[in-house]
Amino acid sequence: MSKDENQRTVTIDYTNYRGERATRRIVPVRMDWGKNQYHTKPCWMITALDCDKDEIRTFAIKDIHSWVEGDDNVQPISNDAS
Repeated sequence: MSKDENQRTVTIDYTNYRGERATRRIVPVRMDWGKNQYHTKPCWMITALDCDKDEIRTFAIKDIHSWVEGDDNVQPISNDAS
């Protein structure tokens, strides 16, 4: 897939729903207010391509400890995450 000039890789320090903290490389696709099976209370969430797992994932913004922009030539998916 071709890379959209507006899509940028971001490195986040993130704690998942199990309490496991790790550095994740993502390409944000959209931001939503809601809940899901992992985030059971409504909150702001980012839907993003997880570059290391090569899968679309949802990250609760409240669980992001830090955010560093960077473009490391990751080939992101299109803006249509559905």
